[in-house]
Amino acid sequence: MRPRSKVESGSLIAAGSVLGEGLTVKSGELWAGNPAVKKRDLTPTERDKLIYQAEEYVKLAITHDQVKIDN
Repeated sequence: MRPRSKVESGSLIAAGSVLGEGLTVKSGELWAGNPAVKKRDLTPTERDKLIYQAEEYVKLAITHDQVKIDN
């Protein structure tokens, strides 16, 4: 069995990042890149805004999907 990555709640992985096998992204960490590496700990303000940011990502994805369908 190959080790799997683990992403804890309250963490942030930047869009387009590729997380390698067997890594653990702990709550409150920001990871980015290909391969993804830990960049830093999130500030308390950033941690408080994670839900808002996730909702905005979903809205953006829906917008792009609709543009693709319309064209």
